[in-house]
Amino acid sequence: MITILSEVKIRQIILKIVTDNHGYNYSFKMHRPALLDESSDPYYYIRLPLHLQFPDISFSGYTRYIILLIQSGNAAAGYFENDKILDHKVFSAYMVRKKQGKSQIKHQQRVEELFASASS
Repeated sequence: MITILSEVKIRQIILKIVTDNHGYNYSFKMHRPALLDESSDPYYYIRLPLHLQFPDISFSGYTRYIILLIQSGNAAAGYFENDKILDHKVFSAYMVRKKQGKSQIKHQQRVEELFASASS
């Protein structure tokens, strides 16, 4: 069962877990603590919001992330590690004009050719 809790309630639960010496494991990848039973098996998980930090996390400061921007006919992607960009790529494509079956650039070339032949 999934229950959504307020940030205040989550902070209270985390404080209680840490201060009452409950057995728990923290999954850095999933960003969630798992409460453990007497045999050290997880029986309850708390998925934390990304902006909340679990108290005993030894964060190394190493971060990796991807930024992806998409717009009609264009896209940009960047790969970052520790606030430094390691790779980036920009994609662009000509959009096909609605109901005409030609790209905008081909339409402009055709119009230029018509004007050039009409002026001669």
